[in-house]
Amino acid sequence: MVCVMGAVDFASADIIRGIDIDFVTIGNAGNAADTGGTVGCGAVSYGYRIGKYEVTNAQWNAFTTAAGAPVGNDGGYSYPAQFTGAQQPPNNVSWYETLQFCNYLTSGDKSKGAYQFSGNNINPGDFLGINRSAAKATYGTIYFLPTEDEWYKAAYYTGSSYSLYANGTDTAPIAGVQSNYSSDIGTPWNVGTGTMEQNGTFDMMGNVWEWNETLLYGSLRGVRGGSANFGIFPLASSSQGSMGPYYEVYDIGFRVASVPEPPELAAIDIDPDTLNLSSKDKWVTCYIELPDGYDVMDIDGSTVMLEGIPAYIGAEGWARAGANSGNIMDHDGDGILERMVKFDRSAVQDYLISLGLSGYVGLTVTGDLIDGPSFEGIDVIRVIE
Repeated sequence: MVCVMGAVDFASADIIRGIDIDFVTIGNAGNAADTGGTVGCGAVSYGYRIGKYEVTNAQWNAFTTAAGAPVGNDGGYSYPAQFTGAQQPPNNVSWYETLQFCNYLTSGDKSKGAYQFSGNNINPGDFLGINRSAAKATYGTIYFLPTEDEWYKAAYYTGSSYSLYANGTDTAPIAGVQSNYSSDIGTPWNVGTGTMEQNGTFDMMGNVWEWNETLLYGSLRGVRGGSANFGIFPLASSSQGSMGPYYEVYDIGFRVASVPEPPELAAIDIDPDTLNLSSKDKWVTCYIELPDGYDVMDIDGSTVMLEGIPAYIGAEGWARAGANSGNIMDHDGDGILERMVKFDRSAVQDYLISLGLSGYVGLTVTGDLIDGPSFEGIDVIRVIE
């Protein structure tokens, strides 16, 4: 079985209008809020993705070259980056500027996306408000600043509780080695230089402060994570910061988030492990194991496909979702239940023959959950004549 199960650290990359951004998936939808750290923070009812790294100067410069530098009537569009290395995070960026970057990723227009402005791409004008739902209905995949809850969960959620630091422990990272803080380096380092954090991110502890979407006090927007020149306190989950949205500061940057999340990775076991293309057997059997937080009883059998070949649904109810608990089992003995589905063997063999596939072949199984996300998984089998 190819077990690629992480619900909170599956990495993916989007090339958006020529800008390549790596994401990690944050699963465990519906998690409880933290009762320590910042009490009440971190609960998110849906899956989403967040940037593996802070946005870089190279990405920012690609945006300004294509769409023009952010402008508007709200202030905070005045200063260039103080630290200009291509892989250093952009700095001296205001909250308003980051919104226009996110809008450009979503729509190609600085004024259109999750963040509503009164003008157009040339001059977005005044910031009017936030409407993720409308943007999603218009554009499908949208990009935005993470809310404080989204940022907090990506940093501190362990899958069952919360840690004090984004490394998954209550022990601070080593300054200048694992994370960039306490002036050990003195300037922002290239993103990804330190140690990967518990959910697949880098630099949620130190390097530069990061804007988030949440309105905290009056007109102040949230910032999190500390910076290269701050001490240890801002790294902790208990540290909540805020700043005026028009401020441009030498040690503040951002990372982006996105919905919808990509298909959740399932662990797939296809049987037989060796498929003889001359076989007259009837079935190819597949066992589907979902990531933590998802129930195989919720699989909609009518959507399950192996390389586009639909799962069999007949009198036996092989693929029926929920209706046939006899197809739920712990096939591999790991204590996690799988759902068994079957595919017409001749159809699978015809597919392999039509493409001339033989030897070791990866086969993808996809499907949807009832009123939930999609999933996909790959198993490698041996195909022989």
